[in-house]
This record gives sequence, C-alpha cells and structure tokens, in this order.
Amino acid sequence: MRKWGYLKKEYYVNKTDIVYKIMIHEMKKCTFVYLYCSKDAVMCSYDYCYPNLENALEDWDCEVDLEGWHMIDDPALNCPRDYIESTRMKGSVKDNLQ
Repeated sequence: MRKWGYLKKEYYVNKTDIVYKIMIHEMKKCTFVYLYCSKDAVMCSYDYCYPNLENALEDWDCEVDLEGWHMIDDPALNCPRDYIESTRMKGSVKDNLQ
C-alpha cells in the first residue's frame, strides 16, 4: 500500500531543506515514509523507516492537508519505491534495466 499527501505546513528537515509532501509505503517487514522537498518532486529527498503502518500514521496522519491522502499502486518489481509517478522498466529482471 502506498499513499501520498501534501503537508498542511512546511516541515524543516534541517536549516535549508523543507518538505512539502510525503508518501507512506507499507511493506511486509516495515513502513517507509518518503519526504519530498518540492511540491512537484517525484523522487524523495529523505526517508524514515517505521516498524509498522500504525507508527508511521501516528506521526504523519494529522500533518496531511485537507485534500487528504492520494492512494497509488505499489511499484513494479525492481522499480524505485519512492517514485510517486509510475515508472517503466525496459528489459527483464535478468537483463540490465533501463
């Protein structure tokens, strides 16, 4: 399960980097929260790992703006997990992916 949302207010990671949107990605053994430093970014700048979905939502659910969460499909095998947009694979698992 993956879902993303814009934050209600800017989240400062450090003195220079500001996060505007996040994605939560629940996997079998853990849950990742990907942080995006641009409103139109498709690749994350930072990430956090949580032991489960409940812990991730406890920290981030109330931070998402009024639009709420946008559900998206899980990535295809061997594709980047932090990309919000779908990505295409060229080749196969045995070949070089491009």
